[in-house]
Amino acid sequence: MRWILLFLAILLASMVSLCTQPEEKPGIEQKNQSSIVYNVTLDSSYFEKFKEIIDGDSSPKEKETAILEMAQIAIMLNDSDRVVEYLKDVATTSDDQNVVAAAYAALDIIRDYYPPEALGELAVDVDGELKLGSSVNITANVRAYSNCNGMVGIKRLPIGFELKSNVRYKFEISADEAKSFTFEIVLPEQSGEYPLTVTLFLEKSRFDYQQIDQKIILKVNEEGGEVLY
Repeated sequence: MRWILLFLAILLASMVSLCTQPEEKPGIEQKNQSSIVYNVTLDSSYFEKFKEIIDGDSSPKEKETAILEMAQIAIMLNDSDRVVEYLKDVATTSDDQNVVAAAYAALDIIRDYYPPEALGELAVDVDGELKLGSSVNITANVRAYSNCNGMVGIKRLPIGFELKSNVRYKFEISADEAKSFTFEIVLPEQSGEYPLTVTLFLEKSRFDYQQIDQKIILKVNEEGGEVLY
C-alpha cells in the first residue's frame, strides 16, 4: 500500500509540472535573443560598408549599431580623422534622435583614445593668508589657442566656505588671448585641508570642446596654511 501511495504522489507531481509549464508559441522571437552583427573585415573597406548602412534605408537600430562599430574599428585601425568628420555630419543631419545620440556617443568613444587638439590652458593662483575665517582670492588664468566660447567656475565649494563673488563666469576669447577671473572666498573657522576644483570649459563648436579641471588643496590653520597643487 505504501509503494502504491508513493507511485501516485510521483505521478501527481509530474502532472502538475507539465500543466504549469508555459505554452511555447512558435514564430514569436524572444526579446534580446541576438544582437546585430555585421560581417566587416578589419581593413579600410569597413568605412564604406558601414556608411552604406548608416546612409541607407536601414532601421534606426541597425544604424546605431553600425555607428558604434564603425567607431570601434576606426580606433583599432588608427583611422579616426575621416570617421570623426563623417560622424559630425551624421549628428548634424540625421532626423532620428537615437541615431544622433549614437553619433555623439561614438565621437566620445573616439576622443577617449584620440583626444582633440587642445583649445587652451588653465592656471590657478591663490592670493591671501590661509588663516581661519580670512578672505582669499582664487584667480583662474585662462589662455586660448583658438577663438572660443568659455566658462570657468568652481566645481565644488567645500563645506564651511563662503563665496563672495560669482561662482562661474562665461566669456568669449580669441586665439592667443589671456583672461583672468577672480573668485573671492571666506575661509572656514576650522583648521583642515580642503580640496577645491576650478573647472574651465572651452568650446570652438558643438563638436570641438575641452574641459580642464585644476584641483588644489587649501591647507587652513590659525598661523596661515599653504596651497597644495
